Amino acid sequence: IFRTGNAALKESQWRIAADRYREALALWDHPAINYNLALALLQLDQPIETYKRLEAALKYGAAPLDSDKFEQAQRYRALVEKQVSRIELRCDVDGAVVKLNGQQVLVGPGTYKTMVRAGAVTVVASKEGFLTNEQSPTLLGGETRTLELTLVAAEQAVEYRRLFAAWIPFAVLGAGAALAGGGVGLHLSARNQFAAYDRGIEGCVDV
Repeated sequence: IFRTGNAALKESQWRIAADRYREALALWDHPAINYNLALALLQLDQPIETYKRLEAALKYGAAPLDSDKFEQAQRYRALVEKQVSRIELRCDVDGAVVKLNGQQVLVGPGTYKTMVRAGAVTVVASKEGFLTNEQSPTLLGGETRTLELTLVAAEQAVEYRRLFAAWIPFAVLGAGAALAGGGVGLHLSARNQFAAYDRGIEGCVDV
């Protein structure tokens, strides 16, 4: 099975090679098989499983692999580590359901740890009678993030209350309109007075 996987790997048949290596690992969990599976997974853009397989390949040091492959596995692991993040979800509310990217991973109380692809994730904690806690953090490559998922009972939620009576804004608006109207009247009166003054001056000049 291992040799069949190797043949598929040489022909760039990445998915077939990965399937054969997984079959071989079910019979013998050997570092060399994990290493070759990691090579196939790199081409399939599966960084999480790739990282885990490289960890398994390096688990016993360089002895099961030749020195070149061991060093190459270390370099691959350093590169893939920049594409993954670790997240820990904690919820102490009994019976609360916690979902990670739409998949249920925990029923509280408890803790859930996993590795995810770096980038934005969605975490939702919910329970009937409680306000839903939804978060969408963006995780950086190599980062480890812990989220405390607290829930607030619906009856304990703060209610919205007006800071002043409903009529006050309208009264203020009306007063403003009245002042504006008065200002227009004063402006017109002043303009008429200036016009009369100008006519008086012109009359004096004519005399």
